[in-house]
Amino acid sequence: EFSKAGVQSPAKLDVECVQLSFDEMRREGFADDGLFDQMKLFFLPLTMVEEDLTINKKVWKSISESLSTERNTLMGKKQELSIQLNEKLDEYYRHDDAIRNLRLNPQSTTQRSAKAGREEYETFSTTELIQEHRLAMQKFEPIRENLQKQIETIDDLINSINQSFSEENINSGTKFDRDLIKPNRGFIMYGPPGTGKSDIMSKLSVRMGISMVAPPLAAGELNRPLVGESERIISDICMRCHRIPYLMCCVSIDEIDSLAPKRKDGTSDGNVAKLSVLLSVIDGIKDVPNLMIFCATNRLHMMDDAFLRRMSGKFFVGRPSSNARKSILSGIKPWHMPPNLLDGLTTATTNFSGAALR
Repeated sequence: EFSKAGVQSPAKLDVECVQLSFDEMRREGFADDGLFDQMKLFFLPLTMVEEDLTINKKVWKSISESLSTERNTLMGKKQELSIQLNEKLDEYYRHDDAIRNLRLNPQSTTQRSAKAGREEYETFSTTELIQEHRLAMQKFEPIRENLQKQIETIDDLINSINQSFSEENINSGTKFDRDLIKPNRGFIMYGPPGTGKSDIMSKLSVRMGISMVAPPLAAGELNRPLVGESERIISDICMRCHRIPYLMCCVSIDEIDSLAPKRKDGTSDGNVAKLSVLLSVIDGIKDVPNLMIFCATNRLHMMDDAFLRRMSGKFFVGRPSSNARKSILSGIKPWHMPPNLLDGLTTATTNFSGAALR
């Protein structure tokens, strides 16, 4: 997208910088309960370059040998299953031929059976014999279907391996490779009030080196009494990213649910207009490729589906766990609270939010 528009691709983040940003926030007292580990994966595409996806000839040779061995194993297994399937089909169609012959030549038939050590002959009607053959055919149905599914699965695996060989020139920088490292366009943090969503969101971009084109905003700050004024402000803020196309930029918006509410029949035209402008700059008709949206809300269920679809990361920020509460409370100075009361206070503050603990 950047090359088509004649725009220089934005600079990538350093992996160590991302790691240190989250470590620094932990040291400042953010008890994340595993949240930061999830967010690292969200920012991973911003740290990758196309060279990270290329494989040199030596490594490719090792991979191709492994794939060849796997393909030969699969082909051998497919041959065994095909033989079993053919045997079952032959037996299945023998019963079918027997039913056809019995219908063409209906007559009583005698069959020999051994009972109590002596041979006896029993007479069966044509209807009974046809029913017996049908029952035998029904028993073969699940066996045949199972074998066919196994063969189809193996065929898919073999085709996948063959496709890998056909795309051996992996250093060609195809569109597929570039899509693998396409940066995410935004994330939304949701959860109960007082859990630190706004604080994390506002500090994250500054520490990582993502350029903020505006100070952290509350959605209510974008509301203006004049018609079209709110839409113009949103558009102007987002279009600032075009001035620095060589950097990834972000806009941080708190309480985003008031700016991107779920669209219903009774939704006012003003709310729909603001939402449409916001959607147009994120994979829309006025797409700003180096723009990311960082936002937070307490009411995810009331937000627009189209906007949520564009937010690649959705992170729940809940109340701190027992270990997290203990970590937060351990920051209390010993002259304010004796250390031996820490465990009891941790238990007493169950279901407290991070803001309440502080």
